[in-house]
Amino acid sequence: MKIFTRGINISIALIIMSVLLGVYVYPILPETMVSHWGPYGEANGTMGKFWGTFLMPLIMAIVFLIMAIVPRFDPKKRNIEDVRGAYDALLILLTVFFFVLYSFILGTNLGLSLNPPQFFPFIFGALFFSLGFILERLKQNWTIGIRTPWTLSSETVWKKTHVLGGKIFKISGILACLGVIFSNVSFLFFLVPLLVGIIVIFIYSYLLYKKEEKTKNPM
Repeated sequence: MKIFTRGINISIALIIMSVLLGVYVYPILPETMVSHWGPYGEANGTMGKFWGTFLMPLIMAIVFLIMAIVPRFDPKKRNIEDVRGAYDALLILLTVFFFVLYSFILGTNLGLSLNPPQFFPFIFGALFFSLGFILERLKQNWTIGIRTPWTLSSETVWKKTHVLGGKIFKISGILACLGVIFSNVSFLFFLVPLLVGIIVIFIYSYLLYKKEEKTKNPM
């Protein structure tokens, strides 16, 4: 398995940029920073200046390390190599997602006029929609993907479940972006489709597996 890939290099660059950005704006940030918003866009969580500035880069670094190291212990790590492009895309996608979220937090605390009910539906919608494309390309592995007992037991179930999962995540992404129009209930546009989609995917993989087992063992 390659040590340095495009996904790893880009992610490292974004993490370094986030740290440098935090250091640069640190002197002008308030001592108490808004760090969390409620479903209607109201600020309902704060933290001290240091953690408000550097917690997100730390989370980015932890997620990066997990995703860079865990595939090395995957029993099907050869499949990870076969879809290295998709895995790199996922690593970059998550790092970009956290970087954009971090930029929003800093911008809000610097006094910029940013609207959470319009920002969050769009960023989550883009995340879900992009994940849909990545899911469709994943081969069976123990590291990433829709890992139910049934997808891990059958490559056929894995493939069909991920094709459906990709479509569901794309639809969820589009619906989430529509939340920008209905800012008062925007959180419902990315929360409800995601929850329903996860339930559908879970049931679908189970039914596929049972059908496959019945075909193999008709008696």
